[in-house]
Amino acid sequence: LKLGKLDDTKHAIPGLSENNTKLLDIIYKALDKTLIATKKIYVLFDDFGELTLRDAETMALDFSLGDTSLVYDYKQKRSLDNASNKIKIVRDNKESGKRELYIVQDSRTIAKWGLLQHYQTVDEKVSVEKVKEMLDNLIQLKNREQRSFSIDALGDIRVRAGCYVSINMEELGLNQRFLVNECTHKFDGGVDHTMSLELIDIRIGER
Repeated sequence: LKLGKLDDTKHAIPGLSENNTKLLDIIYKALDKTLIATKKIYVLFDDFGELTLRDAETMALDFSLGDTSLVYDYKQKRSLDNASNKIKIVRDNKESGKRELYIVQDSRTIAKWGLLQHYQTVDEKVSVEKVKEMLDNLIQLKNREQRSFSIDALGDIRVRAGCYVSINMEELGLNQRFLVNECTHKFDGGVDHTMSLELIDIRIGER
């Protein structure tokens, strides 16, 4: 692959050490860390033979899909599989010889869903201010029920995995953007063009 357009994340990862790990997995882990630090999604993909990294916001499409526009079948799913309503971060302090514990939680969703905890450790080089920022970002990212859609619609070649598309479903009272997680285009006889999309709700800080 040639190197294509690489958007600047403007986030320097403090450090990442991996052994016997695939390069692609390391890149994905770095993008996850960037999401936690910046609350911004970056998409890595093969753009016709060029390895490309784009800010998902720059890939938002200017049209909507819905029950009155292009969509002819859909299924929706709600899940707590990746949700957390208690975030616990541990930071080693070699000077004091103690482990510093930082916690944030949402009592409202704990009462509603039960306790769903996310735990991670950080290097002592990470400042206390940065740890607190991570807590705030993680609770916004993870303290939510994830909604996903499987949609079959008339095709539009502009739609690809990693872009944002607006979904307008009057029947569900839904009008918001979703991230295209998977996209398959089908051409039947060179005339009929349809697409199957897997969409995920990635709004931050909303439950």
